[in-house]
Order: sequence, then structure tokens, then C-alpha cells
Amino acid sequence: MKKIYTILFLLALSTTLSTAQNKDTKKADELYNRLKYTDAAEAYQKLLKRGKGSTYVFEQLGNSYFYINDTKKAETYYKRVVKRKTVKAETVYNYAQSLKANGKYSEYNDAMKQFAELAPNDSRAIEFMKNPNYVPKLMENQAKFSATNMKDINTEYSEFGGIMVGKDFYFSSAR
Repeated sequence: MKKIYTILFLLALSTTLSTAQNKDTKKADELYNRLKYTDAAEAYQKLLKRGKGSTYVFEQLGNSYFYINDTKKAETYYKRVVKRKTVKAETVYNYAQSLKANGKYSEYNDAMKQFAELAPNDSRAIEFMKNPNYVPKLMENQAKFSATNMKDINTEYSEFGGIMVGKDFYFSSAR
């Protein structure tokens, strides 16, 4: 009988805690669901300042910053989430992409390996595992050309690709 009461008590406690989390994050979640990621990030930040940080809040912050292409902040918040055993594969993938965007290729490889373990049938994981060190190889081939500012024809306006036809040079511009 004591076991039943203990189980019921723990169930009630966990329900209460999850409801409290939902109440705390309701405004931020609404902004997030309406794709207002900048505003959502600010709302989640306010929760952190009030001591209401949780794995969920850190994940939502990471996602919010990731979707507005602030990969440095996204990396910061994802880093706290990906260490957990219950992390979502997509969160690890977004973390890996943030690392790659921030030039942290070794850490990117580690995160992608973690992603591949969590989602071995995902096409992105399969492609990564075929060639896990492709980023450093790309970086080796980076300087195949150089661009020179041609002051005689370049302006502050947008100039678009040029082409040589015989001895004539043609280009398009927003001038």
C-alpha cells in the first residue's frame, strides 16, 4: 500500500512540476511557435534571469538563436543540452551545424558522430559517416582563385558577373 501512495505522490509531483514549467514558458513558447525567434529568445532569457532555467529552456534558446543565424549564442545554449542522455537527435544536429559555422571543425565532427549514433538511419548522418572529415579537405582547397577590385569599373553599386566576348568585356550593374 505504501508503494502505491509513493508512486501516486511522485506522479502528482512530476505533473505539478511540468505544469509549472508550461506556465513559466507559455509566453516564450507562443512567440517561438509563431516563429518570432528573436522575441522568443528574449523571453527565454528572462526566464533564465529569474532562475527558471531548465533543459527545455536552454534547448529553446539554442533553437531560437539557431533559427535567426546567431550560431555563437546557439552553440552556447546547445552545449548545455547535448550532454544529456535524453537529448534529441535534431538538437545535436543543430549544435553540430552551429559548431561548423563557428569554425570549430573538430568539435563539429564529434557532434556529428553523436548525431549519427542517435539517428543512424537519417540521411544526413549516413552522408556524414561516408566522409566524416570532409570539412578540413574543403578548407585545403579554398584558395583556388583570387578576386581583385578593378577600381576603373567597380562602384559602390552592385556589379554582377562579367564576361569576355572577343576583346569586349560585358557586365551588368545596378547603376
